[in-house]
Amino acid sequence: MQRKPHLDVWVDMVASLTKPDRIHWCDGSAEEYDQLAQAPADAGTFQRQSDAKRPNSYLALSDPDDVARVADRTFICSKDEFDAGPTNRHLDDVKITRERIAVALDVLSQLAGVDDGSVASVEPTPNS
Repeated sequence: MQRKPHLDVWVDMVASLTKPDRIHWCDGSAEEYDQLAQAPADAGTFQRQSDAKRPNSYLALSDPDDVARVADRTFICSKDEFDAGPTNRHLDDVKITRERIAVALDVLSQLAGVDDGSVASVEPTPNS
């Protein structure tokens, strides 16, 4: 799989700060799809649906202990408001992507000063 060099640099930078156990690069293959779906299926979170009616589909069940969705903080991000549907709140996907990138860069800059093994609580800087 060929990746853009700047993506590798960014992932390496984030990994140096966050120290993940592993990094998985998605290749989009059918085998990968099956592997990624198998763990939640084994845990009972996913239930495979009928291949005759819904090929390669799963019903995703939430944990009863999960916090309920908070409607005033839940948005559908898409180019067109119509795509969010009549009962959902819409945000422009380009605008939200820019805002999330800015927040992520702010958080990463704060994490850069944290020592290995430390526990850090990072709050994004509010927009001015």
